[in-house]
Amino acid sequence: MGKNGVVVNVYRQSDANVVSAASDVINGLDDIKKSLPNDVEINVLTNKADFIEQSIDNLLLTGLQAVILVVLILLAFLRSGRSALIIAISIPVSIITTFTVMDFTDLSLNIISLSGLTLAVGMVVDDAVVVLENIFRFREQGADRLTASIKGAKEVAVPVVISTLTTLVVFLPILFVPGIAGFLFRDLALTISFSLSISSLVALTLIPLMTSQFFKDSTESFEANNSIANFFSRLLDNMEAWYHRNLDKALNKSGLIVTASVILFVVSLPIFYLLGGEFFPRVDENAFTLEVQREPGEITQPI
Repeated sequence: MGKNGVVVNVYRQSDANVVSAASDVINGLDDIKKSLPNDVEINVLTNKADFIEQSIDNLLLTGLQAVILVVLILLAFLRSGRSALIIAISIPVSIITTFTVMDFTDLSLNIISLSGLTLAVGMVVDDAVVVLENIFRFREQGADRLTASIKGAKEVAVPVVISTLTTLVVFLPILFVPGIAGFLFRDLALTISFSLSISSLVALTLIPLMTSQFFKDSTESFEANNSIANFFSRLLDNMEAWYHRNLDKALNKSGLIVTASVILFVVSLPIFYLLGGEFFPRVDENAFTLEVQREPGEITQPI
């Protein structure tokens, strides 16, 4: 036979944090139990904060995986442990500094802002790679560490700033979108904008500093000389040779390439209307709610 009980729904205020409110309520249950009889039990039936915390944990794991993959890819393409280490250091510096700026602007770590940080992980290394490669070029020409770091960063400073500004122009207008769409994506736009701006500063300041300290004085090849590095070196050389051959063919048939691109664009337009649309995508919360209505006075049998 079932037991009598009371269901109490606790709702947060519109400006309150769901996770913090749920945590405060759960922590306060122990104090409430002390004032109740011993045969009264308090159980949490549903907690919306669990899904949010799970989503945040998944995003944090995804961000960590993204950082690891970025470092591995840089190590494979740059073929230099020192270069990969310099880029790897710049990633957490940019992200952690973004946390500080977020705190000043009253942004919290939520699903939207963490999504922006996850997207920014692959974007913050762009400027750093450009600066590092240009410093490489000066070192290979015989410049010393300090001169190569200064001239290499100074030469690409304007292009780096311009490339960052062109990306910011895409995200900043989202701040002025009215309605709930602007409210939802405001954190995403601000997070990406902050991280990209900081990454440019890191690329033009921290990267030259580390290259002037980490690189050796010798003017020999900076690439690693082992079986793995040699494998990637041959692979990249073959890819570059294949690209040059096909690029020459494409340039000789420029009219055909342009015509094919226009036809492909026109053919793909109807697909846009077949995709459909909805305000929010379907989300699986790994839970379900079962509501049963009984006749008044009917005895409820235990399930």
